[in-house]
Amino acid sequence: MNACKEIDRHIAEYMEREGVSVQEMADTLGITTNTFRWRRSGRYEWRFDELKKISEMTGLTLNELTGMEIPA
Repeated sequence: MNACKEIDRHIAEYMEREGVSVQEMADTLGITTNTFRWRRSGRYEWRFDELKKISEMTGLTLNELTGMEIPA
């Protein structure tokens, strides 16, 4: 599975589990709802600071979030 799909899967699971809306996620990340949707779809790439916030929100490491080994 590629990183974009893996990240999206984790975001979807988190949003469903916590009852978080698209607007709330976008606000937390400091981006518009359209940008949030485009990043989830792979149209735009995630910025590192956004991935860190998602990692903290979900309780996953960056490696777990992306499904990739990210060097320290």
